[in-house]
Amino acid sequence: MLVADQDQVFNCMDNRHASLFKKMLALYPTGKLLGFALQSVSDYFAYVYYENGKLVREYSGASEMGMIFDSGDPQREEMPYYENSEFVDGERVFKTISGTETYQEKGETMGMLMIHDICKKFLVSHLISRSISTVFRRCKSNFLPKENWEKFLH
Repeated sequence: MLVADQDQVFNCMDNRHASLFKKMLALYPTGKLLGFALQSVSDYFAYVYYENGKLVREYSGASEMGMIFDSGDPQREEMPYYENSEFVDGERVFKTISGTETYQEKGETMGMLMIHDICKKFLVSHLISRSISTVFRRCKSNFLPKENWEKFLH
């Protein structure tokens, strides 16, 4: 788990050639990497999922910009959303039900919900009924040692 400054995260989402992003992929060349960003003011969301250094899934959008990227096969965690979706006028819409009413939501609206489910791929086993300090203690073996941060970031 890498927690970074908002500008660093957004830069990694916008620029896959960013130094920090390339270093993260290099640390785990045969592993799995999930990068994600959320910005509630603009309803911006983005996630990228890599396995063995290869992009598997990318999904991003914002309320004012619409969908930015939707590439790769939806992951298992996204399937409940996709099972209730269809194309309307060339755009994917997701059906949601509230009481007796059925609504059609655009991808940029549903992405904020989907990102929480896609994060379960990595975080659910650590987060269920545990305090955040317990999560960090259990995950510390996956953290880059503190003395290597400066070297890693520059």
